[in-house]
Amino acid sequence: MSRRSRYARPEFERRFLLEAVPAGLQGAILVEDRYLAGTRLRLRRIRDDRGRGPVSMKLGHKVRPDPNDPSLNMHTSFYLNESEYQLLADLPAQNAAKLRYRLPLGGLVASVDEYVTPRRGLILLEVEMGSREALDQFAVPDYAGREVTWDEAYTGFGVAAQLGE
Repeated sequence: MSRRSRYARPEFERRFLLEAVPAGLQGAILVEDRYLAGTRLRLRRIRDDRGRGPVSMKLGHKVRPDPNDPSLNMHTSFYLNESEYQLLADLPAQNAAKLRYRLPLGGLVASVDEYVTPRRGLILLEVEMGSREALDQFAVPDYAGREVTWDEAYTGFGVAAQLGE
């Protein structure tokens, strides 16, 4: 797959381990992911952190144009209604759930993901940029731990696969 696509958009991203959720973050959302077995498809349900309020459901697909560069993914997603979601939710999958916080960092907004399952206590900082140049110039915050962008165990698929649900 080339970096140009009519449907997929490029995501340039980096991930870092965190020891704790940075102070002052509020308004988490609950993100429940189902990674459909044998595919690169992710079924996602999003709602507020108490599991109430409006629910958003979508199907996503990520492809790496260069298998040696995990910082670039081509991402496609589309929204589903409840019946479409339920039909796909019955397929075999590995699950992960996390609380996602938005973190303003200079001129961008990053995500802090605090996993609920399968790795309770795992906290990741993820920054996503629109270009390789912006990603390379990103100033890593002092509180960020080890960079895990190149470690498959810290992708959504990798985290979900750790328990084989």
